Amino acid sequence: MMGTAEGPARLSIIVPCRDHVLTVAHTVRRCLALPVRVEVVVADHGSTDGSRRVLRRLDDPRVKVVLCDGAGVGGAVKTAARCATAEFVAIQDAGLMHQPEELPRLLGHLEAGDAEIVCGSRFLGCHRSLTFGRMLANRALNLFANVLFNSCLTDLATGCRVLSTKLLNELELSSSGPEFGAEITARALRRGLRLLEVPVTCVASGQDGEAAGGWAEGLRLLGTLARERVRRGDPLDASLDTLSRLDVYTRWVASWVEPYVGARMMEVGAGKGSLARHFIDRELLCLCDYNQEYVQVLRSRFRHAPHVRCDRWDITDPGPAEEFRAMGLDTVLSSNVLEHIEDDLLAVRNMKSVLAPKGRLIVIVPAMQRIYGTLDQAFGHFRRYDRTTLGKLLEESGLEVEQIRYRNRLGAVGWWVQGRLFKSRYIPATSVLGFRLLWPLPRLIDRLWGGNVGQSLVAVGRVR
Repeated sequence: MMGTAEGPARLSIIVPCRDHVLTVAHTVRRCLALPVRVEVVVADHGSTDGSRRVLRRLDDPRVKVVLCDGAGVGGAVKTAARCATAEFVAIQDAGLMHQPEELPRLLGHLEAGDAEIVCGSRFLGCHRSLTFGRMLANRALNLFANVLFNSCLTDLATGCRVLSTKLLNELELSSSGPEFGAEITARALRRGLRLLEVPVTCVASGQDGEAAGGWAEGLRLLGTLARERVRRGDPLDASLDTLSRLDVYTRWVASWVEPYVGARMMEVGAGKGSLARHFIDRELLCLCDYNQEYVQVLRSRFRHAPHVRCDRWDITDPGPAEEFRAMGLDTVLSSNVLEHIEDDLLAVRNMKSVLAPKGRLIVIVPAMQRIYGTLDQAFGHFRRYDRTTLGKLLEESGLEVEQIRYRNRLGAVGWWVQGRLFKSRYIPATSVLGFRLLWPLPRLIDRLWGGNVGQSLVAVGRVR
C-alpha cells in the first residue's frame, strides 16, 4: 500500500544523513510508501560522497532537504524538527539499521496515548544483527541509565523514536552528536514522561553510521546521562519533582482540606498531580494548570479515570469560567498558586466565579512574610501571606471566610534555614529523606503548638 500526498501529514520522518549515498534514496522511498500520510525531512549534516546529488533527484513534494553542515547528527535532528509540520515526528536512520515499515506501529502506540515517547528496542525482539561488543556496550549503557534514573530501559541508544513534534522542540536539546538520543531519554525521564519500548528489527547494513563512534561515542553518552542527572533546571519544576517523591507530605496536606472538599472538585495549579491523586475518589475531578506541559502530564497520569478532566487555565483570564461554571463545581482548591500571581484578587474572583451557590474555595498559600527568602524568589513568589491579608483578600472577592489556619510550624523553620540562612534556590533532595525520618513530628508539633506560626496558611471561603 503506497503512501499518499493528499491531506496534511500525520507523521514527519526526520532522516539525519551524512555520507549515506548507497541507502538514503531507498530509505526515503520506503518512508514515502508507508500506509500513513507522511512528510520526510532529510537533514544532511556534511555529506561529501554524493548523497546530496541523490537527494536532489528525489522529486516529491513530501520530501524536504535541509543542509546543516557541521551540525552533527543531533544538530541535524533539531534543525529538521523546526521544519516538521506534522503533529508527530519519527527519527529514522538513513543507513536502514531500523526498518521504516515499523514506524506506523510505534505511531499507533503514541496516538493511543500509551506513552509520550515510543522507542524501538533492538533487544526486546529476536531479529537483530549486532556484534557481541556492541551488544555488551549497549547493555552497559542501559544499566548506567537505569541506575541513574530508576528506569528499566533495554535500548538507550536506539535510533528509532516517535514523539510529538511539540515535545521534541520543547526538550531544548543541547547535544549535537549521536548522544542526542540519550539526552531525549534523560530529559523525558526527569520530567516524569512515559517511555514505551517496543521490539524492532535491527540490521547492521554497513551504512548505518553508528558503529564508527566506538568507545568515544560511549563515553559521550555516559557523560550526557551524568550531566542530565545532576542538571538543575527550573527551581519550581525541581521542587514539584521532589514533592512527587514525598507521598507522606502530600497526604498530610490533603488531610488539611479533605473535610471541606465536596463531590465535584476542581484543583487549580494541579502541577503534576501529587495532591490531586488523594482526591481521585470524587464524583468529578477537574484539574487545571497554566503550564501546558503539566496538563499533558496530568492527562497521561489520569488517562484511565473517565471522571477526571484536565485543562489549561490561566486564572487571570475569566474566559473559560463560563464553561467550568456549567460543571456544577462545589469545591475549588488552589494550593500554592496565588503567591505566583501579581493580581491575586482577580485570580480569586475568577476561581469564585466557577463555583456553584454555597460552593467553597479552599486556598493554601505560603505564610509569614518575614521568612521570605531566596527560595521564594527562585519560585517566582510575589509575596507570603498572613491571616489578616489572606482574610481580607477572600472578603474583598465576595467570599464568606469560614476558617484560616496556620500549618506546618516545623516547615517554617526549615524554609527560613534554606531560604534566609543558606540562600538556597532549590528544595534539597535530602529534605525528602529528612521528612520521612522525622515524620510524624511535624504533625505532632502542629497539634501541640499550632498558633500563629507555620509554613502555610489554609483558608476556606464560601460563596454567599
